[in-house]
Amino acid sequence: MTKQATYRVVANGGILNGFQESDVVNAFAKLFDMTQEKALTYLEPNKLVNHSLTKSRADDYKVKIESLGIPVTVQCDEPESQPEASATQTISCPKCQLAQAKSTECTGCGIIFEKYNNRNETESPLETTSTVKDTDSADSSLPLFAFIAPLIAALIGAFVWKGIALSFGYELGLIAWAIGGAVGAAAVITGGRGDVMGGYCAVITLLAIFAGKYMIMSSVQLELATLFESESGSAMMTELYEEAEYDAQAFAVIDKSDASVKAFMVDHYYTDADEAIFVTDRELEDFRADIQPFLESDDPTQIYTAELGNEPSFAAAMSSASPTSMVFESLGFIDLLFAFFGLSTAFQLGRSGFKK
Repeated sequence: MTKQATYRVVANGGILNGFQESDVVNAFAKLFDMTQEKALTYLEPNKLVNHSLTKSRADDYKVKIESLGIPVTVQCDEPESQPEASATQTISCPKCQLAQAKSTECTGCGIIFEKYNNRNETESPLETTSTVKDTDSADSSLPLFAFIAPLIAALIGAFVWKGIALSFGYELGLIAWAIGGAVGAAAVITGGRGDVMGGYCAVITLLAIFAGKYMIMSSVQLELATLFESESGSAMMTELYEEAEYDAQAFAVIDKSDASVKAFMVDHYYTDADEAIFVTDRELEDFRADIQPFLESDDPTQIYTAELGNEPSFAAAMSSASPTSMVFESLGFIDLLFAFFGLSTAFQLGRSGFKK
């Protein structure tokens, strides 16, 4: 009784002439969905690529791999025809290539053939390119510091953002993007990579962006509350109340036509326009909806106090304000755009590392 011969594909080591090592590694890793570190091992001599193949399939693999720049050799797993019960039947070890009598383990390197073959079948990059993952160097063995370093980078980024915003009086959206880059880079540098690490970096970046804005709003809230409690703050509010009373008296004597109201808006600085003809209909509409009711009320100072709720003063209102709600109210399109850039950068770096 005969048995069909099978073949293995084994790397010769190095790369073919005319190829660059970095290009070969990148192409191999991309095609077979693995990390560059894993792909680099296939440049080593006698690296088993696949085994137990038909001759035609082994030849196809050889052509495919060598087109990427990696030289390989097709070797026979066993002779073309062997008597099933022959006492002189021999095999070649798939790991050390030692020819020996057929048995369950290698007399040279000591591997158990069945276990070794099963393991390499699951690790082969060419058996199926859609399901093989590099579990050796990614999520299954992430070092602990790979989780700690991104967290440290995120905290530093949040405090830097707060410092810049409070020092210069405005927030810079690019910092959110920079935080994502710093978090992802910290993960890669400390050995972290994979889907889990990418997701972790994205979450940490989101928390850092929120924490930075939260600290900024908390500081602004405290400064405003302190200002309103001070003598200068009280004087400022007294001046605003007096201006509201004066504006109400002036508004009461005009005829309330669109032209008159636009002129009033210019004279009393309720618009940036220099002349009434430049006041837009939208500005007029907003004025009539938001300001005119207060000017016509018994207490026009409510223009400044209507949103205090049950609080007795601006200082009390600012002290009780929620920094979290202030964060969400301050978010604009640019903030969300750069936050998205930051999250995407952190995820891509944490998942795939630096691109060569």
